[in-house]
Amino acid sequence: HEKVKECIDDARTQIEKITGKKVQDKIFLSGYSASGVFAQRFALAYPEIINRALIGGAAGTIPVPTRKIKYPIGIQDYENLFGKEFDSEAYKQIQFAYYVGEFEARKAGNFDISVSTPKEVGIEQRKLLGQTLNERYKNAIEANKRYGIDIEGVVVSGSSHRYIHNEKITPAFTCLKKQIIDFYHKNRQLDPNA
Repeated sequence: HEKVKECIDDARTQIEKITGKKVQDKIFLSGYSASGVFAQRFALAYPEIINRALIGGAAGTIPVPTRKIKYPIGIQDYENLFGKEFDSEAYKQIQFAYYVGEFEARKAGNFDISVSTPKEVGIEQRKLLGQTLNERYKNAIEANKRYGIDIEGVVVSGSSHRYIHNEKITPAFTCLKKQIIDFYHKNRQLDPNA
């Protein structure tokens, strides 16, 4: 995360030097699947530099700014890890949009949860937010809203993790694509009822 932050800062400096134009202080952050997991964790680590975050296919590991769970899902040990207090006000300024395929997961999470989340954190996450990916997705979105986070989640009908971006296999992607473009260009939140 520190190297990515350095790259962002360096890119900003270089662009301003080359163009002579001021670059925005905050970035648009996006990722899908593993890069989505990284993006949401990066937003938790550096909320002060993120304007909007669009994250797909990382629904089972959505962070919630609670001290009941350790990082990367919660902020219980945040100060020890990052050497600073969690900036909840900056985090509340980020506009989050999540999307996930309807068939991302169909059964309870009895698999090795240490793949994307440390095992002990995953156990606590499941106690608080649910056993299945779909439960955790819905409950994490709702928990974030209770914390005052601007977040919306969309479940793309008839889609799986692998084929969510394939319009031939997932006809609902056409609607999602329009919403993603609007989220990026017009700052419009995704509509879960679309």
